Amino acid sequence: MTAAERAFPDGFVWGTATAAHQVEGGNWNNDWWAWEHNPGSGCAEPATADRFARFCARAAGHLGDAMQRACTLNEPNVVATAGYLDGRFPPGERHGDRRRRANEVFVDAHAKATTAIKEAAGAPVGLTLAMSDDQAVDGGEAALAGHRGGWEDPYLEAARGDDFIGVQTYTRHRFGPEGMLDPEPAVPWLGQVARANALTWRPADA
Repeated sequence: MTAAERAFPDGFVWGTATAAHQVEGGNWNNDWWAWEHNPGSGCAEPATADRFARFCARAAGHLGDAMQRACTLNEPNVVATAGYLDGRFPPGERHGDRRRRANEVFVDAHAKATTAIKEAAGAPVGLTLAMSDDQAVDGGEAALAGHRGGWEDPYLEAARGDDFIGVQTYTRHRFGPEGMLDPEPAVPWLGQVARANALTWRPADA
């Protein structure tokens, strides 16, 4: 790969973020803590989108010109899949239809929040997805397509008219005919392969 092929396009913006609930202790005064300690779901309920849009309108109205860029949702594909398909996040469900409904609610929430933010503050608006350098091996094309169909495709379609899209990528995933394969021998990190080359992947490659 040449230096030109590794170069990022004009207008590409690097960013960094952290979440207090993930890295600090005792953060009980937040909605995630409450969600963890109460049964039931929320992201698969259509009313959630309207409530989220009202929150965004109020926040953007207060921030005004101080809001230079707005990301409506961070990794909604992770929340929908881990909460409603894999059972690893609250509400701990394992139903494909519920994951589909959560995806639909997140897409609706993003659209309504985008309108609310632009009306209140006029800032550029987008969303952020967790996306990997996914590759089909040994006839895994259908399995990869199926994975993308629930993991990222609904959000990429929803983001077509956005001002930007944020991508958080960490590793590569390989797919065979039966689905996702175990990682190749390498440096393990959170059960994944620490693969810096994943940074050279672009959504346009999909």
